[in-house]
Amino acid sequence: MKPIRNALALAGVLAQLAWPAAPAVAAAAIATETELEPASPWSIDTADNSCRLRRMFGTSQAPVLLQLSAAYPGTSFEFRLYGAPVKQLLPDDDATDRLLVDFGIGDPTRVRGLAGSSNATAGLLVFATKLPTLGDSYEVRDFDPAFLEQSSRMAFASADHRITLNTGNPADALAAMSECTTALVAR
Repeated sequence: MKPIRNALALAGVLAQLAWPAAPAVAAAAIATETELEPASPWSIDTADNSCRLRRMFGTSQAPVLLQLSAAYPGTSFEFRLYGAPVKQLLPDDDATDRLLVDFGIGDPTRVRGLAGSSNATAGLLVFATKLPTLGDSYEVRDFDPAFLEQSSRMAFASADHRITLNTGNPADALAAMSECTTALVAR
């Protein structure tokens, strides 16, 4: 496993589209599962060129940070998942194309991204994908808060490990993110 050192490589990976929906990882194939509760409220950070939605999960001994970033309105986000439990999801061969993301609604999505670690214990996953929406998944559109109210978790699974973040209803947090990105492009 290699640390992320090259911003150009990161940009190249994030430019790739997420793979089409893929079947969920069979429960029998999962060796370990980690379920994490929120450790902080959602927070939004407005920068000059993007908006970031963040929330901590887990405990103070093993925290996990989930960050969604966007530079324009819509359902496409860059995801960052960081923390010691994340290290279990990281492949030995940097082949992150085996990662499935399940938003609790719609079909799980296979994603490509970058995997790495900043130290001996914490793992980092970075990938871009779209949130599930009603209708054509390739249509550029805002998310539907009513549809997202059906979700209360996000799960990230490799071939043998799954981390589930019990997010609660994300509609209000994502509505704040939508307001932030709308204001960003209106500048």
